[in-house]
Amino acid sequence: MAYVKKFKYARFFFCCAAILALAACGSGGGSSGGPNTSSSSSSSSSGSNAPSNFDYAGMFANLSDEIFIPTYTQFANNAAEFASDTGALDTYCESLGTQQEANNLASARSSWTELMLTWQKAEVFQFGPVTDNSSRDRNIIHGYGKSTGLDTCLVDRNVIRAESEGFDISQFVNSSRGLGTLEYLLFNENLEHTCAANETDTQAWNARPASERQVARCNYAKLAASDMSNFAASILSDWTAQGDNFRTELVQSANPEEFLQGLSDAIFYIEKVTKDIKLGIVTGIKQIGSGDDFCANAACPERVEFPYSTASLESIKTNLETFWEIYTGSEGSGFDDIISAAGMPQINQSFATDVTAAIEFVDSMIQSDTNLLDEAQTILSSAQAQQNCANSNSNPEAAEVLKACALHGLTKRISDRLRTDFILAVQVDLPAGAQADND
Repeated sequence: MAYVKKFKYARFFFCCAAILALAACGSGGGSSGGPNTSSSSSSSSSGSNAPSNFDYAGMFANLSDEIFIPTYTQFANNAAEFASDTGALDTYCESLGTQQEANNLASARSSWTELMLTWQKAEVFQFGPVTDNSSRDRNIIHGYGKSTGLDTCLVDRNVIRAESEGFDISQFVNSSRGLGTLEYLLFNENLEHTCAANETDTQAWNARPASERQVARCNYAKLAASDMSNFAASILSDWTAQGDNFRTELVQSANPEEFLQGLSDAIFYIEKVTKDIKLGIVTGIKQIGSGDDFCANAACPERVEFPYSTASLESIKTNLETFWEIYTGSEGSGFDDIISAAGMPQINQSFATDVTAAIEFVDSMIQSDTNLLDEAQTILSSAQAQQNCANSNSNPEAAEVLKACALHGLTKRISDRLRTDFILAVQVDLPAGAQADND
């Protein structure tokens, strides 16, 4: 049972469930949407430090064996199957124009979704080899959150270029590779290109027969899938004894504090990407950055992570669940054990409340078919919608007019607690770029 320890605060959860809607179970349910101030102040005044005799090697071994390596293994295996001659993608491409096309497309989309959600787990523990070369391998698999995010025009151009002999996808930037590219090619049913009218490569594309364009897009999707599979295998190899064996380096490190800081930085993904970009930028709550990377409009629907498959909320849910799995160590040692050993178990209870509330809320959004793209477009449409969003963010339980904004508020409680209680108890620093959070 993978969730035995993950929900070891079960009694606390059941207690909270009965009163979450009224009092947020001590998680700061007021208009600020912030952390439990009594918990923060009590831990701050304790002066406790993370225990020097804690078994960090055991924690790293547990997380590696129960979460990190299994996730990379599953992703590498699924990516290889997806890219294979007998995989769902090839099966769909071979069935174009037949009675099996629709069913095989549905299967290919389902396989992509499973692959994407597996990678969403890995997104939350970006440390170690996957961060080498400015996170090159990660950004090729999924460049979301970077300035090299999906460029649909470049994908359209490469679909055409790939029809010529000698085309090499590895010569092109991340924005025309990986999961986002595959989503665009599999889920976007509009076969017209997305480039400007004066783009030379695509001048004749829209006039070509639909069947030709489908075949061309399928062929490029197969190249992108194979490319991604290669990088998935490389990342897995970095961790295993058959490759660079990073697991051993991690577990046997003479300087565990360095890796503890690296892992702590990684789980701040919940703030820096899940909250700030997937929700904050999209809804306009967080207006950061400049140039092409971010926008400063009232909302930014174009920044939705998966606009064609509408899988963005499933992605966020997986991020939250994986954060909690790492925090608790699943069935073994995790950050919660460091915090308990430091004499501050109330922090774990507060995190449990906040994470549970966010997961349950996003799950309710998924069950009710809430579309993140639609909500972002609604926010952009009027000043009243923007005010409703601000209210929902500030007081998620009382104002759910715009659920994406309420989810941002619930996720902010987790990140606020990371910035205060967590770094105090675990004795780590805030990651670079996370020193200010004014949303």
